[in-house]
Amino acid sequence: MVICLCKGVSDRKIRELIANGASTLREIVQSCKAGSDCGSCVCQVRELLSEACKGGEAETENAPPLERAANE
Repeated sequence: MVICLCKGVSDRKIRELIANGASTLREIVQSCKAGSDCGSCVCQVRELLSEACKGGEAETENAPPLERAANE
């Protein structure tokens, strides 16, 4: 299923990146650009990260300051 329509990134690609060590939204954006345009897929990307990281704790720790503040 396509998660990021702007960049054409599938859930399979995001899961592959997570399996290969990506553990933050920032790492996903840097790797495949999902979430870098309109941002409508960011929630779905975070859900995939949360599933893989069992709570998404790693993502919050490494999030940019504005995102971290929004999550706290």
